[in-house]
Amino acid sequence: DLQLVGSHKTVEGPDSTNGAVNIGVGSYYLAHHNITPNGSGVRVNEFTIVMDIKVLQLGEWYTLYQINPLNTDDGEWFFDRQGRMGVRATGYTDPIIVAGKWCRLAISVKNGERYDYYLNGQLVLNGQPNGIDERFSLGPTVLFFADENQEDNPIDVAEIKMFSRALEDDEIKLLGGFDAIYYAEKPL
Repeated sequence: DLQLVGSHKTVEGPDSTNGAVNIGVGSYYLAHHNITPNGSGVRVNEFTIVMDIKVLQLGEWYTLYQINPLNTDDGEWFFDRQGRMGVRATGYTDPIIVAGKWCRLAISVKNGERYDYYLNGQLVLNGQPNGIDERFSLGPTVLFFADENQEDNPIDVAEIKMFSRALEDDEIKLLGGFDAIYYAEKPL
């Protein structure tokens, strides 16, 4: 369940069977994910997040999630101004996000081993993992689209899913994505 903090507005989703919302600066969703600590730590060290999103323009920062329940520091997953996905600690993809196009994003995390980024079911970056119970481990809550210093520009979101383990490449591929090729000048 997602708890809205702030406000959002209804927008057209990726198709007629799937609605969406636009959530903007200062607003976010609080999720009590109910995943028990795993991955040999006292926090959640293995998980996967999948979301369908659309940004309206590039040239801004977009925060996808953060683990600080007080929203007093930076997020853990971003798009930068050029449309690159990632964060400094894990690395960034090439520019892959296209304004105005729906895409399905995923991160598959097994702290100590992997922190991998996916676009429309395709692996786009083997990110640098953190250690057990370090920055990318989860407490009992996750904030989606929250950032402490307005790097949470308006974003459309249709779905968010969380899994209690790090899905493998073939499992994420089965989740699919959107048909259009979004990779900046290189097909996936």
